[in-house]
Amino acid sequence: MKLRSAILIVDDEPHIRKFLGMILKELGTPTILEAGNGIEAVATYAQHRPALVLMDINMPQMDGLHALGELQRLDPDVRVVMLTSVATRRAVEEAIDLGALSFVRKDTSRQKITALLAEIIRDGVETADAPFTKDAWRRDEAITGEVSAAKAGSSPSLGANGLLAVSPHA
Repeated sequence: MKLRSAILIVDDEPHIRKFLGMILKELGTPTILEAGNGIEAVATYAQHRPALVLMDINMPQMDGLHALGELQRLDPDVRVVMLTSVATRRAVEEAIDLGALSFVRKDTSRQKITALLAEIIRDGVETADAPFTKDAWRRDEAITGEVSAAKAGSSPSLGANGLLAVSPHA
C-alpha cells in the first residue's frame, strides 16, 4: 500500500529516526520528514502538515508532551503516536489527555513496530483518495489498546509488547 502523504519522525537520537524511517520506507511511505526536538517538530509540522507524527517524549529544548500540546493548538486533528524508552503512568495519561493516539516503547521488536505502523497506515492515514478520519483509528485492542477507552475512565499502561494497553478500573 502506498501512502500519499508524509510522516514526521521526531526524536533526538538520529539512529532511532533512521530505524523508523527504514520501516516506513519499506511500508511505502513516499516522504519522511525528521525533527530532532519539539521545536523543530512544531515548525516542520506547520510547514508540511504530515499525515502522522511519531514523537519521542524525552528530548532537549522542547519535550514531546509540550510539542504534542503545541501541535494540538496548530491542528486539533493532528495524529501523533508517542515513542518512549521509559513511560510513567503520568506521562501516558498526559499524552492521552493531549490527544496522542498510542504509545510505542522504543525497545519494542522491529516486527511489532512494523505491524503497528502498517496497520496505522492501512487504517488511519490518508491513502489513495480516502481522507483520514478519527473513526478510522479503531484498531485491534491486542495490538495497541484503545486510547479512547483510557479517556473514558480506564487505566492505561504499557504492556509487555511495548504498546499501550488499557484496562478498566477495578
